[in-house]
Amino acid sequence: MFEFDYKPEDTTVRVFGRTYSIPTKTAFFIDNSNEINKRIIASKSTIETVEATLDGIALYLGRDFVAERYGNTDTESIDTDEIGALWAFLNKASAAVTKKVLEKYAPAD
Repeated sequence: MFEFDYKPEDTTVRVFGRTYSIPTKTAFFIDNSNEINKRIIASKSTIETVEATLDGIALYLGRDFVAERYGNTDTESIDTDEIGALWAFLNKASAAVTKKVLEKYAPAD
């Protein structure tokens, strides 16, 4: 017998010593994430890439996090390795949740 009893779990990540819940993958979240990725790919300057990446980080961790961590920093001075790695980390954490759900409910044959 097959059974489907999906219950979303709170997914947390630890960023700079603090724990954050990351959003469930809703249509709104995925559309916004995809839009941010398009902006990153299409950006004509590193500044545009930084701005889009910060929007992506805010999508996951909230505007308050971005304001607290980067708010007083001139966009031109933000460490691009840091925010790029953080963006990748957040996306990987989100993808791991999807992978876990698929392994449980739609395992590979």
